[in-house]
Amino acid sequence: YGVSTGTAVTPAVTADDGATLTYIASGTLTISTSSNPPAGILIAGSTGNTISKVRLKAYNEDLDLNKLSVWVQDGGTANGSNAGNYQDIVAVNIYDGSTLLASHSIPVGNTYEFTFAKGTLTIPADGEKVLTIKVDVGTISSSTNNAPGTAAADIKIGIGGQNSIQTTGVSSN
Repeated sequence: YGVSTGTAVTPAVTADDGATLTYIASGTLTISTSSNPPAGILIAGSTGNTISKVRLKAYNEDLDLNKLSVWVQDGGTANGSNAGNYQDIVAVNIYDGSTLLASHSIPVGNTYEFTFAKGTLTIPADGEKVLTIKVDVGTISSSTNNAPGTAAADIKIGIGGQNSIQTTGVSSN
């Protein structure tokens, strides 16, 4: 009843179950290339050659990059070129913008595997990071075996397939 009027109040109540919420176990990551040329020429002994840009998009939560693998192998073209191999690339460097995240010299096999400490690179929830992969090319010399480059070689460089990029959810780990 109203204090001054003594009139009874008749409230109008609308049923409301609240918002519909969907629970997810963790964030997701999509990987794509970003403005990569299909082919190019690298000069023996050159450094800092951009060979790929990889776009990493996180959904639903921040994701920390744990691992990235880059492989190098013979290009397999039948144009009379020599067989190339991973030793034609003497270093692979991973950049976030102009910041060098990691560098790796010639591995034992054809895979350059990078591991990152927690927090080195965080892809923001519903945002993206574009990593730039740059390589240093071996020199070529007929007078020494210490020059790892192969003259007129063709090579392929790429992300190492399934499980080659691994992330951990900042909230769901």
